[in-house]
Amino acid sequence: MIKKLLVFSFLLSSLVAFQNCSSGFDALSSLSLDGKNDLISLTSSLEGSAVAGEQDFQVLTDSFHANDKGQLGAGQPAEFNFYNAVPDFFAGKNNMLLNDFIKQVSDLRSSHFLSASVAYPGCLDKAGSAVTVYTYSKPYQVYQKDFLQWTQNRIGANDFLPPKARSKNELKDNKKCPAFPRAPTQEAELKNTQGQAIYRDSDKSLVLAMDNRYNPYRWMAPVNEVHHIEAPSLAVTVRSSAQQIAESEILLSQALSGTPEKDLVLNYDIELEVDDFSASMNEKSFNDILEGSQGKDFFSVFLQDIQSFITDSRVGGGHKLTVQKYLNTRVLPQTFQMSLMVNWKESDGVYRLSEFMLASQNYKSSLLDDYQVTPQSALNPYILEGGNGGNVGWHRMNVDGLKLFKDSYPELYPLSEGAAHTEIITSSYKQRIKGTLNLSKYYKLARGLQFFPGQKGAWGNSWIGFDGDVPSFKNSSERHGIHWVGAIFEAHGPYKVKLKIKDLKVGRQDVVRTPAQVTPETPSTQAPDQTSDPVTVKKPASCVMFGKTVAHGDYVNVFKSSSVPYDATCESVKRYCNDGTLSGTGGYATCTKQSAPEILPNKEAPIGSFDSLSLANGTLLAEGWAYDADVPSRGLTIHFYAHAPYGQGGALLAVTTANLPRSDLNSAGYIGNHGFSFALPAYLNGVKVQKVFAYAIDPATNGGHLLSQNPKSSP
Repeated sequence: MIKKLLVFSFLLSSLVAFQNCSSGFDALSSLSLDGKNDLISLTSSLEGSAVAGEQDFQVLTDSFHANDKGQLGAGQPAEFNFYNAVPDFFAGKNNMLLNDFIKQVSDLRSSHFLSASVAYPGCLDKAGSAVTVYTYSKPYQVYQKDFLQWTQNRIGANDFLPPKARSKNELKDNKKCPAFPRAPTQEAELKNTQGQAIYRDSDKSLVLAMDNRYNPYRWMAPVNEVHHIEAPSLAVTVRSSAQQIAESEILLSQALSGTPEKDLVLNYDIELEVDDFSASMNEKSFNDILEGSQGKDFFSVFLQDIQSFITDSRVGGGHKLTVQKYLNTRVLPQTFQMSLMVNWKESDGVYRLSEFMLASQNYKSSLLDDYQVTPQSALNPYILEGGNGGNVGWHRMNVDGLKLFKDSYPELYPLSEGAAHTEIITSSYKQRIKGTLNLSKYYKLARGLQFFPGQKGAWGNSWIGFDGDVPSFKNSSERHGIHWVGAIFEAHGPYKVKLKIKDLKVGRQDVVRTPAQVTPETPSTQAPDQTSDPVTVKKPASCVMFGKTVAHGDYVNVFKSSSVPYDATCESVKRYCNDGTLSGTGGYATCTKQSAPEILPNKEAPIGSFDSLSLANGTLLAEGWAYDADVPSRGLTIHFYAHAPYGQGGALLAVTTANLPRSDLNSAGYIGNHGFSFALPAYLNGVKVQKVFAYAIDPATNGGHLLSQNPKSSP
């Protein structure tokens, strides 16, 4: 799924974030200088001179979704969400092992352990392309060899997947770039990419293909208990330029006010092939792939976590119902869906995405039955997925839901003749899907009837969507345009899918005038402000950055951060000015590289002693010393574990530094201060601490060394 970081009320959804900008120009004629009907086009956005076999699109992969609480600084440990399959399998409840695992992932991905899409390793750098393909591959898929080696070294397992998941793909090397110069024909090629293939066909169509028989993760790429548990997916987006966004804003504003000069129309021409191998592979449920795994693999731990979440007494009843339905509709059964996407706004913390589902198999809503996504009760069953309202709004709609308004609002009916959703009922499906969606008509209809992206909150009865009845979320001045369009498919199970996109474009279309324009009536007693007040197009304002003026339509180069690690590159971005608002993020005028880390010798292991453990003022006073001849002037970090040794059920009790003066050590020839005297809690989680184990941490390896005279019993 397309993803974006957001706060949501435990709704089962996923979003994506891209950088873009928004606002409008003061005259439509100043923008439409190309003399063409197309505003945005997949084929024209790709390199026009590209021949078949040349990669002319950007390929991204996906990071973990480990923390919903904001960005973590470099070196800070990640806070994994409650019931998270990733740390539960790789590190269990062992904090020291967890920190080591986080470092492993951080070294492979970035200094920040966040939800993010990054360039796919091994693919050509096409960051300047307006066309981006998202593979949604997690780090443990891309860097499989590294994770398998870590698993072998740390927990003694030779795989983290059940044996049946490996069927038809026993490869345990790192995943290769899935961009091909032509359609792959060899089994080995698909094994190397876990079944994914992205290429330009002989007619220059863009093809997104996935053969899940060669994908060990064909049933799930588990991350946490509900959010961002992704089915294997591929998606493509075509980003709009600043001028294209500005023009589309004007046209949509005109459509809303009833004075459109031209309509915006999404034209799609797609060939979709779907083959279902569930019968031949004897896999019709997520449970089938766990056969023989004995509950010790990644997938089994994930399923145990989500089932524990449902039964845990600390989890509220509403959340249990939500997770249970998601388990029954998204995790366990085999499902497929393919949708078109239109992002209407993505800047200033605002995100509004419509997905129009054109084909699916067994894809049911995971929303609770009483979760009314819109005020339109007849339409709600057609909205199968979504994210909460306010500044964030996203939903996936079965396109047939729009047919409900064909007779009641014929002048605003947005679908072309024959455009419809297809439920795939055979094991082999091949169809050319071609049609148009009038975005201007959809926009006015959706705004008038309040099903433009934005939803009612699960926590209350008020309609908090963009056009809702809560003033803090209602925003009549918010402008919408076409920030990007795209297509996505999700194949949850043993499917083989080929999505050939012959074209995907947004065109300008002359408005056919009729004697009367129909404005839909809102179900509430008062029509929303946006359908009655005309939108005034104002003169665009300039922006200010670093004390300098940036003209509307111009840009300024900025850096994403003020400093980067010694082995990283300072990344600059262009921030375009649109009517007083700069696009994107990044606000540093300069960027410097940090000093290279100190290379520590590792000839001698730490030594020392856990001298005593006494009772003092209700706490346990731990005293002793630690020394490393490789770094004689450094005070070593000391870890205390309660009840049992590290790695054998012991729980981390406290951390201190051995940097206190000890004259006896100095007299014995140890230079510097290496003693410790530290108050430990006498109880841990309500249980009295009976034994304490003390470890000195080697600065060169970050490994723990048990001090002599261990353990100490509580007095």
